[in-house]
Amino acid sequence: MSILIRILCFSVGVSALAGSAMADGRAQPGVSWTGCYVGASIGKTWGTSKQTYGGERAGVPDAFLPVGFDITGDYDVDGRVAGGEIGCDYQFNRVVMGLVVDGMDVDAHGLAGPTPGAVAAGSNPLRRFHTDQQWLATVRARLGIVHDRSLWYVTAGGAWSGFEVNNEAVLVSPLANRTPTSVDRFGWIVGVGTEYALDSRWRFKSELLYADFGTFHYSDSPAADGCIQCYSMNVEMSEWTFRVGLSYQFASH
Repeated sequence: MSILIRILCFSVGVSALAGSAMADGRAQPGVSWTGCYVGASIGKTWGTSKQTYGGERAGVPDAFLPVGFDITGDYDVDGRVAGGEIGCDYQFNRVVMGLVVDGMDVDAHGLAGPTPGAVAAGSNPLRRFHTDQQWLATVRARLGIVHDRSLWYVTAGGAWSGFEVNNEAVLVSPLANRTPTSVDRFGWIVGVGTEYALDSRWRFKSELLYADFGTFHYSDSPAADGCIQCYSMNVEMSEWTFRVGLSYQFASH
């Protein structure tokens, strides 16, 4: 949360500087950021997920636990990201405004067993709860300030991501396991970044993004594979992504 507060403070600072730069009307010497570009990036994502009881077992409404009972507590969902982007920017004096669309392949995984409290309430201690992320796409606006050959910016917009979620028991009959559920989710995303102009066309970028996908549900109705013990669950998911990359600007004025 403290990092998110820093991002918000940075955003306010950049917005204030942007207003000042637009007001003073002084052009920044050096390369121009006006134009459209394509790029590629690689990086790492680290997120937090949690699963709470959804109110069904084997596809039947169930009072085994109260709906919303915390089964797993928070657990990590970590992995790598790689993908591409396309965007356009317009520079006015020292201010740069733009829109970027990107898509990333994600290989991030996380799992947890039930908490001691969940086991005491009757949860199978051998059950494992999974959250795996497979892809991420965003559409974002950005606002930045140029200093010499560098661009410092804040960004915000919408994020879409694909997850595979599941719960399964180990060392138990296969009928205690279910088929993973694929879930596509929409959320919001904010972040900060910087770009450095290597020349009039090529840019090097580093970026830190925070995305929140809220709470989503997967169910065993009808019971998956005739599952006899499986739970329906509510899943919470949020994440940080850090990435670096190169982009090529088509037009420069």
